[in-house]
Amino acid sequence: MKKYSTAMTALVVTMMLGGATAWAGARWGTEVTIDMVNRKAEGTMANVRASGDVVQTIGCVIRADLSAPASVTCYATDGTGLAVQCTTSQASFVQAASAMTSYSNVAFKWDAPGTCTYLSVGNLSTNAPVAP
Repeated sequence: MKKYSTAMTALVVTMMLGGATAWAGARWGTEVTIDMVNRKAEGTMANVRASGDVVQTIGCVIRADLSAPASVTCYATDGTGLAVQCTTSQASFVQAASAMTSYSNVAFKWDAPGTCTYLSVGNLSTNAPVAP
């Protein structure tokens, strides 16, 4: 009986340790990448926050005022210090930016004058967890 109990305990421990990875789920994300040719910036908030430098940033700010329609400005700075931004008052962009969380993957594009032409806010279970 003791042999069975020891074997069963070993099996349960092995299953628990081996199963830990399966329970964790897939994780991914990116630090800030900026493509000046295609005028696109992307990054995952938690990965940017956890990057090894103090330069990277990404996100959007929504501004509302009684005298003007709400607007959104998206910003990104990569690890080399290259910084870009775009602004728009298109309601769909303001709505998309309002879905942003500290886990979001953010991607945006802009045209030559600096107007946002694309905004993607991905809130996915695969986004990396927030880190200091």
